[in-house]
Amino acid sequence: MGGIREVGLHALSLAAHGATVDLIVRGAELGARMSSYLTDRIRTHSRIRLHTGNLVRELAGDGTLTSIVVERPDGRQDRLASRGLFCFIGADPGAVSSVHAALASD
Repeated sequence: MGGIREVGLHALSLAAHGATVDLIVRGAELGARMSSYLTDRIRTHSRIRLHTGNLVRELAGDGTLTSIVVERPDGRQDRLASRGLFCFIGADPGAVSSVHAALASD
């Protein structure tokens, strides 16, 4: 979720390590807040599925995440299989590294 540079870098890193990534972006255009170089890499990566103009509406699972429901721009809702969710909303660059440091120390 999100649409900032860090999200793109993390999506590419996960995909490079074999994960299939559904990148869900609220905005209509990924390139609004990312460089064209980064957006081109995301758009052409075979393990990244880009969903622009979408909203996450539901998280589902029994003790662990198994799927999410996204709402498309036309109002249609689709369920996507998911074992993990990384959410980047309103983070400033310093906050992301602070979270990583806190997680590493736990």
